[in-house]
Amino acid sequence: MQNINLRPSLIFLTLGMFWFGSCTKEEPLDASRVKPLSIKSTYTGTSYPVYVVLPSDYQPGIKYATIYVLDGDDESGGSKVYDLVGKMSQEISVKYQKQNGIIVAIGSTEDRIRDYAPTILKQFGNQGGGTENYAKFLQHELIPRIEEEFSVDTSASKRTISGHSLGGSVSGYMFAKHHDVFSNYLMLSPAYWWDDGIGLKYELENRSSNALKKCLVYVGCGEFEEGIAILAEEWYLRMKKYYPNCTTSFYKVPNTGHISSASEDLERALDFYYQHQ
Repeated sequence: MQNINLRPSLIFLTLGMFWFGSCTKEEPLDASRVKPLSIKSTYTGTSYPVYVVLPSDYQPGIKYATIYVLDGDDESGGSKVYDLVGKMSQEISVKYQKQNGIIVAIGSTEDRIRDYAPTILKQFGNQGGGTENYAKFLQHELIPRIEEEFSVDTSASKRTISGHSLGGSVSGYMFAKHHDVFSNYLMLSPAYWWDDGIGLKYELENRSSNALKKCLVYVGCGEFEEGIAILAEEWYLRMKKYYPNCTTSFYKVPNTGHISSASEDLERALDFYYQHQ
């Protein structure tokens, strides 16, 4: 694994997503579509705020696909991430004449680095190392709760996970180590630089058991992200080479960095998802 300069990424570890203040989708999301929950995990010991955004035409008799969004309650410019994703999902599903999905936006907490970073690193204050427990929270606590309380399709093929930065690398972690939970992965500026690219090592270690997996994988980043862009493209190239049943896409948002790329990157990721449903 080549050496990647980590210092430019330090500032992004605790920012969450905080990135869509310039979004032009100004119409507010209908508040009646947002169902807030709180879930205390026995695996992590943390209580997570969760915001479920229902399609505008939600009907309990229909089984909906689900899109799980990390850092889902971050805020910028007076809007929430779940608000942005809900509006984008509605518009893009109409564009492709597809059924809109249910957005499950998971709030990040002060334990974000512990949850999203797979190993403990001394240079980051001995933070990290909790991603396996967070994965168990997703699989055994959050998903069953959502599938019990809402009318959703319970097959893995109808579940999507999306994240930005460290959240993006959680999507990769689920792909590599918990491949039967989700089938669609939207990775925005994934932080594969963590611990000298350990996320890419997880992919290699589990490749033989995952090689025939059928899935959608979108990987995106900003043009100016340097080390992040190199490793994001490496992930994409591995998907193309070693996973014949995966439909993949990679995009660099022109003239943008880690934060400024995220809104357009998210829109492209959702467009890719609905185009291939």
